[in-house]
Amino acid sequence: MSRRGVGMLVGVVALVLVVVIAGGQAADGDAYDPDTTGPGGLSIAVDLAEALGTRVAVIDAEDPVDGYDAILVPTARAADADMAARWEAAASSGASVVLGMPSKRIGAEEGDYEPLAPAAEPGCTIAELQELDQPRNPGRPVLVGPSDRYCFGYPEGAQVVLSPVGAGRIVTLGGPELFTNATLSERIQPGEEPTADNLNDNGPLLAAMTEMGEGSSLAVVRPFGAATGDDEGQSPFALLGPGVRGALAQLGLAALILAIARARRVGRHVDEPLPVSIAGSEHTEAVGELLRRRHDPAGTAALLRSQILFAARRQLGLDATVDDRAVARAVAERLRQPADAVDAVLLSAPVTSEAALVRLANDLEDLRGELIHGTTVR
Repeated sequence: MSRRGVGMLVGVVALVLVVVIAGGQAADGDAYDPDTTGPGGLSIAVDLAEALGTRVAVIDAEDPVDGYDAILVPTARAADADMAARWEAAASSGASVVLGMPSKRIGAEEGDYEPLAPAAEPGCTIAELQELDQPRNPGRPVLVGPSDRYCFGYPEGAQVVLSPVGAGRIVTLGGPELFTNATLSERIQPGEEPTADNLNDNGPLLAAMTEMGEGSSLAVVRPFGAATGDDEGQSPFALLGPGVRGALAQLGLAALILAIARARRVGRHVDEPLPVSIAGSEHTEAVGELLRRRHDPAGTAALLRSQILFAARRQLGLDATVDDRAVARAVAERLRQPADAVDAVLLSAPVTSEAALVRLANDLEDLRGELIHGTTVR
């Protein structure tokens, strides 16, 4: 094997090690913690409940849940048999148990979005959610059982699935990103307290499913790892002992340094032709496929715009609390384009047809390309 081949092999090994290490470290962070005020925390959900008059208790997964009107379990996938039995018993006694993600031990399982009849979406069968828009950052689809009710999807897979259990219910969501601080704070102005009015529809969705209101009680379960004997949800790095993890980290660093040293190119630089980029056409095809499944140009446009606005906040270094119009103005200033034109693409231009949606998708992709790379993609 040539020197360059050896360098590339070592580089691949180093990358694998870095990814495994990063995955293990990310699992130990404060994501989905009700006490965390960062983007991945749930402190705004707690603030919303308290603003609506709900008594909130933050508990551990092993704690008893008797007496609560609702229990919110963000990381339900890692539940063991005892936890699942305790939460299901609470639901049977009349509580609303809301699972942030599907679990094999309790609630509905993970499903599939592809409908049997794309032209006949049956709609929402959960009365409390029928007036709400498609939620932001929905996560994975959830399979609907024979006696379940659902919303935002199809019987083969929906964002919210409600399973009646005894006198209560178990609600399974596609992912806890539905109600993280980053998702719920998109419309909140700096210094403004969260209320049901200034949050996007994810806030009212969570409030309805956990029965927030004056005099109610809610237990929010802190995030927890995989149960003993069940490795699902844990990264391979987390399953190793501390000494082995430290050795792997040092090995990864050494391999990365060696790869850089071996892969250095000696001699004159030679220009090589690059393939033609077709990102714009690929994006249009993706939009067409999304429209085929949704049959909702306005809703799809809102989803596309929210993704570009999120990317613009990151590119411009803006806080997640900055409102969409301020982001649009910042994009116009950065690109030196008319503010009204950028505002129309990112926020205000109505989208009522498939053709209008395709035009908007291309305009949004052009904005993203100019913002990130300084070039258009079409």
